[in-house]
Amino acid sequence: MNIPKDHPARDMQDTFYVKPGIVLRTHTSPMQVRVMESQLPPVRIISPGSVYRCDQDVSHTPMFHQVEGLMVDKGVRFSDLKGILTVFIQEMFGRIRPYDSDRAIFLLPNPLLK
Repeated sequence: MNIPKDHPARDMQDTFYVKPGIVLRTHTSPMQVRVMESQLPPVRIISPGSVYRCDQDVSHTPMFHQVEGLMVDKGVRFSDLKGILTVFIQEMFGRIRPYDSDRAIFLLPNPLLK
């Protein structure tokens, strides 16, 4: 995602460097960029994938799964994306519990859910 070399997201504590210049994927966001570069709107994607981070915390594992959704079109609202992601979660995991989401502020475009 064109992250500068001194950006915190490239911190050695968070990233598995296989060798200089080669890293394991730390998030699924590059899929959004690839889709937006390859097609014009409307864009509607759900991007699941395995990601790897060097978390030194017993509540986290170094490999986990992340899911991102992206919708770009005229008239699309944040509630549209949230509804699609809710259906995705229910189809993947069933209605095991109510869907809960937190609004979060990251150094990425907002609005954003985590």
